[in-house]
Amino acid sequence: TRGMRVAAGGDSKGGVWKTSNNGGSWTQFSTSQGLPSNEIYDIAVSSNVVYVATRNGIAITKDQGITWTNSDGDLKQKIFSIAISKDGKIFAGTDKGLYCYTEFKGVFGGTKKDWNRLGENSPNMGEQVYSIAVSTNGDVYAGSEKGLNKSNISKLDSWVGIGGKTNVNSIHADQTGKVIVATDNGLNISLDNGSSWVTYKKD
Repeated sequence: TRGMRVAAGGDSKGGVWKTSNNGGSWTQFSTSQGLPSNEIYDIAVSSNVVYVATRNGIAITKDQGITWTNSDGDLKQKIFSIAISKDGKIFAGTDKGLYCYTEFKGVFGGTKKDWNRLGENSPNMGEQVYSIAVSTNGDVYAGSEKGLNKSNISKLDSWVGIGGKTNVNSIHADQTGKVIVATDNGLNISLDNGSSWVTYKKD
């Protein structure tokens, strides 16, 4: 999708701000355009669809912000972070854990899509999931107030905790295998998809 977007908060200055000319001018999208809240925490873009994490659930637009709708399913809590995998899975970090919008088999046959909670038994998975990243090889990283967690698209029912217990504020994973994790206790960098880490402490 063309242009750059910034997530913002506040009654009058909050919402999603978009520029198409490298910051020369900005357009604001807020509750006036249909967003469920002006408190925006994260933005993800996939196949020309913009997903926005808000205080009141996830909003999406397929027409560059002209119209906004709530995402499918019933996930109306505070959404801190959002990420989309290459195969179209939507991950949401909330104030009540990590969720994924996936297709699964119904009790009486057939399939349906719904939000499913992930990683509750991982030692570093807390209730407040502040950051999510999905690497090109399918690794999924989730950061909470208890630390960093890792899984893979192929086995989302299996999660491991990485490192000590600290608040994870931001995660970046790129196509080269580099993973950068910003915590309250410093910066952690892996160059091999999370197999080994170099840590730079606060001091």
